[in-house]
Amino acid sequence: MNRTVRSTLFALGGLLFAAASPLAAQAKLGFVNIQQVMTQAPGLAEARTTFEAEVQRAQPELQRMAAELDSLQTDLQRQQATLTEAARTQRQTDLQTRYTTYQQRQAALQQREQALLAPISQRVEAVIEAVRKEGGYAMIFDSAESGIVAADQTLDLTNRILDRLKTTPAGQ
Repeated sequence: MNRTVRSTLFALGGLLFAAASPLAAQAKLGFVNIQQVMTQAPGLAEARTTFEAEVQRAQPELQRMAAELDSLQTDLQRQQATLTEAARTQRQTDLQTRYTTYQQRQAALQQREQALLAPISQRVEAVIEAVRKEGGYAMIFDSAESGIVAADQTLDLTNRILDRLKTTPAGQ
């Protein structure tokens, strides 16, 4: 389930909980802007710098691979009428193999980005959970994805979470 649908269902579930629960008057709710927290999270700049350096190192190879694919595709189209069936099939197979390698290289870069960002995301989630427990919050919503249109700003925990992230050593 994609994140937006999951967040919307979570928000609706929270609203149903708040409306149906006899403890609704006692339930403490809060919200946080996850996008803002992630863009300001400690370690994000370093992770981005590392990733951008890796992309720059990979860029010549990706450009070379893309140029080869274009050249092979153009040659195949130009020579297709004069090639035997076996030669055409061989070139198409070669083209597909190279295209798959190109896609795998791009996917590896995307996985690397996710690997660099995962510890940051996990730390943000841990801090949010710690703030939720310490503050006695029944639920904390992501204001960027929950559909919250208006809310009491005293329920906004974004700055509290950012402060906690900045003062809590990584790994805790």
